Amino acid sequence: MSKDKEITNLFLTFKYLLVKCDSMKAENEAIAAQDVKKELQELKLQFKKLKVEHASFHDIADKMIEEKDNEISRLSDYNRNLRQSLQSRPHVDHSGNDNYNTVDSMNLSPSAAEQQLLEEIEELERENRLHSQQEAILKAELRDMERSKKREGIDMTYLKNVILELLETVFMETT
Repeated sequence: MSKDKEITNLFLTFKYLLVKCDSMKAENEAIAAQDVKKELQELKLQFKKLKVEHASFHDIADKMIEEKDNEISRLSDYNRNLRQSLQSRPHVDHSGNDNYNTVDSMNLSPSAAEQQLLEEIEELERENRLHSQQEAILKAELRDMERSKKREGIDMTYLKNVILELLETVFMETT
């Protein structure tokens, strides 16, 4: 009879451990869920801030590009007017001959100011691409962090099955 009582006690202990295991698992999942939700909220807030910052940089870059385009247009018009003015004036050679259709080699290449503006536009475009790449990287990092948080946690089912198998083995050996 004492073996039956031991088996009954063992079985009751096992049931108690299963209940305790289930409650610990539920508690662990609740705590993990709260932590994940909190971190997700923080990451969403950071993402929103970065999105606003990116939009601000994007707007600034667009305005600067528009300003530079207007300045290029203005300088191109000015350059065209200067060329027309030079072409319409008679050019006097040192030999005394008049030449009405002379075009300087300087007029064939863009001016230093135009070149500088083009370089600034290229730099702004590079910065804009960099900001877009940074945004994509941050989004990928956020997704990776969310996936890793989901994978964390203890698999209590495995532990429960191991204990059950042990008790069954002990129960089989005693009978």
